[in-house]
Amino acid sequence: MPIRIVLLLLGTLFASMGCACYMYAEMGIAPYDSVAFIITTYTNEKISFRAARILSDLTVIAIGIAFCLMAHHSVWEIVGLGTIVNACCNGPLIQFFRGKLETFL
Repeated sequence: MPIRIVLLLLGTLFASMGCACYMYAEMGIAPYDSVAFIITTYTNEKISFRAARILSDLTVIAIGIAFCLMAHHSVWEIVGLGTIVNACCNGPLIQFFRGKLETFL
């Protein structure tokens, strides 16, 4: 289990860094990533990217849980530690790496 947790954290870091890189390079944004970007843009940055990303991730998780419960399945079939870590950490990490890229490049 400790190895799985380390790999989860490394995977989250690398995925967030990758998202930040292609967003900074303006190579396009994946549809799922663009939801948080659109929220930030339309609120004139009153809602930060990190908060918008966490909000969109938690919304998707809530929808998944609702459908899982309607189908009378266990919630833990779709929600696990990785889901929670990614929902809470992707937005802040992407924003962190974007900031580092802006100062570095």
